[in-house]
Amino acid sequence: MKKNMMKVLKCIVALTFLMQGSAVLAQKPQKMTPEQRVDKSLTEMKTKLNLTDEQTAKVREMMITRQQQNITERKAIRAQQQQMKENNKVRNKAFQADMAKVLTPEQMKGFQQMRQEKVQQMKQMRGMKGAPGLKRGGNQQPDQKQLTPPKE
Repeated sequence: MKKNMMKVLKCIVALTFLMQGSAVLAQKPQKMTPEQRVDKSLTEMKTKLNLTDEQTAKVREMMITRQQQNITERKAIRAQQQQMKENNKVRNKAFQADMAKVLTPEQMKGFQQMRQEKVQQMKQMRGMKGAPGLKRGGNQQPDQKQLTPPKE
């Protein structure tokens, strides 16, 4: 009887620890504010570089200013990207309409098919983003040397 009670007690304790552990893992890490990130970096700098209080205050002020400038710039870039996206949609619709005036209906179907194939290729390329052999920059073309199988 005592052995069974001990087993049950051990199971209860083990389950309690498991439940607490899973609750901790389920919590998302909190994002730090820009000031918290600055303070974290500054603490490390102060320790490693032996900064004085005066230096620490000046560096903190500079770091916060830089953070705020970066945030402002990122917001401006996002807004610009959104505007470019909208402009491209308008231009693409106008281009489609112009093409429909020039091409025959059969040619237009072929043109639309070609566009769909290009879209699929682009989706595949995006799926490979970060894969070895991709070049950074404007045109994301795979490095043919790395994608072709070695010759025997």
